[in-house]
Amino acid sequence: MKHRELQIVALKMHDEWSASFSDEPETGYGGATARDAARRLLTACDRVDLEHDYLTEGSAVEQTDRMELTIRVFRK
Repeated sequence: MKHRELQIVALKMHDEWSASFSDEPETGYGGATARDAARRLLTACDRVDLEHDYLTEGSAVEQTDRMELTIRVFRK
């Protein structure tokens, strides 16, 4: 099945996580966890249409204060 991938980087600062797209680091959304911040970013962005797209986590690379997520976007 054909899909596209989005790269998200989440950083932990002062007990809160901030997630942004790797190619757009100036736009970020916060959350209690890295995945929560990424979920908020994906909900607010215009790169995915949650009514017509199906999202899965492709991979996650975790470090102490950093997480890199690859999100696969499939069209429903």
